[in-house]
Amino acid sequence: MSFPNWFEVTAKDNFNEYLLKYKGEPGVKMLQLGSFAGDASAWLLENILIGENSHLDDVDLLIENFELRHFNFDWEQVRATYLSKTKQYSNVTFHNETTINFLKKAPNDYYDFIYVDASHDAVDVLIDGELSWMSLKVGGIIAFDDYTWGVEDFNNLRTPKRGVETFHQRRHNKLTLINKPTNQIWLKKESN
Repeated sequence: MSFPNWFEVTAKDNFNEYLLKYKGEPGVKMLQLGSFAGDASAWLLENILIGENSHLDDVDLLIENFELRHFNFDWEQVRATYLSKTKQYSNVTFHNETTINFLKKAPNDYYDFIYVDASHDAVDVLIDGELSWMSLKVGGIIAFDDYTWGVEDFNNLRTPKRGVETFHQRRHNKLTLINKPTNQIWLKKESN
C-alpha cells in the first residue's frame, strides 16, 4: 500500500535549501515531531545524516488523528511503511509516544534541526515549538510544516498557523526567519 508523500510536495525543496550545510558533518542531531510514513526520515538519513555519530529522533504515535481522520489509513500499514523506509539505518530512533512526553525529557541544547509536523492544532503546535526551543542549539533551525494548512476550512485554532505565529511573536528577538513564508516557516535560533 502506498501513502501520500507530502514531504516531496511541500518540504523537500526547503530541506535541500536549508539543511545541506549539515550533509556529512559529524555529530549532527535532528528531531522530527511527526514522521508519518517516513518519507522525510528516509531523505534525511540518506542525504544529510551521513556523518559519524549523526542521529535522527522520530516521534509519532502513528494513530488516527483529527487532521487525517478522513483518509481512513490503516495505521499498522503506515507503521510498517515507516519501518521499511528506515530499517536499513542504524542512526534513527523511533519514539512511539506523544511529542509532549518526549520533549519533557529531551536534553537541552542538543538538536541542530527540529521539524515540527505532528498535531496541526494551534495549541499543540505552540506547545511543540515552546518545548522544542530549549532542546534546539543556538544556531540551529526549527521548521514548522503546514503553516497554511486548513486555514479556509477549519476554525483558526484547529490549524497550525496561529500556533506558529504565536511562537514566532514570543521568540521574535531570539530568532531569524530564514525563508519566505509559504506552506512552511523556517527559523534560526540566535540565542536562548
